[in-house]
Amino acid sequence: MDGGEVRKIMKKLICFIIISVLFLSACTRSNRYDLENIQYGSIEVEWNYWDDARDLIESEYADFIITGKIIGISFQVMNKRTALPPADGDFEYYTKDYGERPEPSWIYELVTLYDVDIITTYKGEPARSTQIRMKGGVKDQYLEEQLALIKKHDLGFIPIYEHNRELKIGETYLFVLSQFENAAPTPLNIDQSIHNITDPFAKAEFEASYNFTAQDIITEFGTDKWDAFYTDWRRDNPDWETRLTGDSLERAKTAEREWTAAR
Repeated sequence: MDGGEVRKIMKKLICFIIISVLFLSACTRSNRYDLENIQYGSIEVEWNYWDDARDLIESEYADFIITGKIIGISFQVMNKRTALPPADGDFEYYTKDYGERPEPSWIYELVTLYDVDIITTYKGEPARSTQIRMKGGVKDQYLEEQLALIKKHDLGFIPIYEHNRELKIGETYLFVLSQFENAAPTPLNIDQSIHNITDPFAKAEFEASYNFTAQDIITEFGTDKWDAFYTDWRRDNPDWETRLTGDSLERAKTAEREWTAAR
């Protein structure tokens, strides 16, 4: 076999390798958007924390404080910089910064939007129904909706914030929210700004010195606000004495004694 034949064989072999790599790459890229091969990616979120409930509600970032019921969940891809949906010119803007065409995941992020029917407003003037925005997606639920979006924008994986709170349709929460100019409001943090009012006496399981309850927040707006809340809550939760446990139960018993004494 002469040198010319060897070169022809080598060229064919190189072409075969290139085609194989491209094929495998395409398959891998396609498979990661398959319900049978879901890929999650962990994301980190830096939060601010406040020393007590008073500091939290008086924060310049606390635009809205509400109680509301979750009535729907949806997802959206947004520009990380502008908090707006993808638009023409996004890649060109970032190319100036990076010096090369960026990956879509550098520009865009998947967010979860919760539709909330507002029950009580303690601060601010939100619409009767509003949406709340949370970074990242939801693990093991609503997968078709999330995969359709990350496939459309080629984001590669469903981003998950491991310490996120699970918000459920039909349940009611107290939210402390910050309003952004172009996007739906978002909680100030996970532990202090979201409280499931099935148990308004519960404290989040993190550093105790920064820990307070929905009761603490509502009471800061006046004992009359807490009294109105508690009157409705005890009516809607007649089983609280058998359902609550530990410190929550003790705080609830104290609230009950105070409520009864005021009658």
